[in-house]
Amino acid sequence: MGVALCAIVLLVAAAACGGSDDGDGAPDASTAAVTQTETVPTEPATTAAAGEPGCAKDDLSAAVRQALGDYVGRVEVVRCRNGYARATAYPEEATMETADVLLRLAGDTWEIVDFGTSIGCEETPLPPAPEANRDACAALGYPQPGILTGASFQLPSRNIGCRSGGGALRCDILSGLVPEPSRPCELDWVGILLPITGPAAPNCAGDTAYDGAAPVLAYGDLWQRGGIWCRSSETGLLCVNRDVEGSFELARERWSAN
Repeated sequence: MGVALCAIVLLVAAAACGGSDDGDGAPDASTAAVTQTETVPTEPATTAAAGEPGCAKDDLSAAVRQALGDYVGRVEVVRCRNGYARATAYPEEATMETADVLLRLAGDTWEIVDFGTSIGCEETPLPPAPEANRDACAALGYPQPGILTGASFQLPSRNIGCRSGGGALRCDILSGLVPEPSRPCELDWVGILLPITGPAAPNCAGDTAYDGAAPVLAYGDLWQRGGIWCRSSETGLLCVNRDVEGSFELARERWSAN
C-alpha cells in the first residue's frame, strides 16, 4: 500500500514565478485592534459512541503496528465510528514524521485503508484522495468538499474565471497577472493556460474566459473535468493536470506556472 503524500506541496515548491503573499479575495478593510482569546479546537482521543463495536484502542493499535512495523512507537486513536477509524502513528525515532492512518473494520478485523503524512480528512489533496479515503472520512463524520464538473466556473471573489475546452483549462484573472511575465505580449496577460498533459503557461490574449454567469466554486471545494483538478481557496486558485505533469497557482498579487 503506497504512502499517500500530498503531491501539491511539491508542485507549489517548484513554482516558476511569484509575487506577494496576498490572496485572491478583496483587500481586508481596516479594523480597530481588539484583544481576544482564541480557543483552538482539539480532537478527543476517540469519538466512538458508547458500545461502538471494534473500537478498542488495543485492536486498532495492533492493526497499525502490523501494517507499519518497527516504524511505530505509539498509536493514538483520533476517531472511530461507523466501521471506520482514524489514528495517528507516532514514530519510534523522533526525527521521523508522524503518520495519519485510516482503517476499516472487515468482520472482526481492522484493515488499513491508507496511511501517510498528508491524508488527513480535513482537506482533500490534489489530485483528490482515492474514493476509499473519501468514504472513510465521510463515515467518520468529516465534512467533504463539493465537486463541480461543468465546463466553466468562477471564484467567489468574482476576479478569476475558468473555461475548459480544446484539451486545456484556461483561467483568466480580471485584475491581470501580477507581476507580468517578462516576455513580450502584444495583447494582454490575461491568465494561465493548463493543458491536460504538459506544463502550464501564462496566456497572452485579447479576450477573456471569465463568465459572470458561471457557477461559483466555493472556497475549499473542487472542480474536475477532463483530467484536470482545481481547488478554490481564500488565497487563490490551485490546479493540476493529469499525472501532475503541470500545475499553476493564480491569485490577485501572485501567480506561478510549471
